[in-house]
Amino acid sequence: MFFRPEGAGFAGGRPSFDIEPGFVDDIYSGFFANYFEETVWPMLASLVPAFEELNLQRSWAGHYAQNTLDGNMIIGKYSPGHDNIITACGFSGHGIMHAPAVGRALSELTLTGKYQSLDLGRMEIGRVQRNEPYAEAGIK
Repeated sequence: MFFRPEGAGFAGGRPSFDIEPGFVDDIYSGFFANYFEETVWPMLASLVPAFEELNLQRSWAGHYAQNTLDGNMIIGKYSPGHDNIITACGFSGHGIMHAPAVGRALSELTLTGKYQSLDLGRMEIGRVQRNEPYAEAGIK
């Protein structure tokens, strides 16, 4: 579960591995019909009591880029033979949480050819090609 300031409010949510990868275009029925009220809001309110008064103002839909190997990002150079193609995808709902660090890592990789602040080499496409999942210890 995550939240962070956005304008005069907050952006947040909770990733779910119950969502099929692909385009999510209807957030008012099915899985998402009451997702905020039943799943996200109670978690937020239990962590930050001031959020008990929170009201959902808007939601969005789009492509749910899910890495089905291990649920984690695929970042870095797309392939050894294509140094000019750099990617960041497959976040499986973690994108907003990882965005600041990924932006910095990709900037460093683009400008210097290597990661400097955080070594994200373990998250590169090679693990997918080798079928070596990198499970996240904090999510079950």
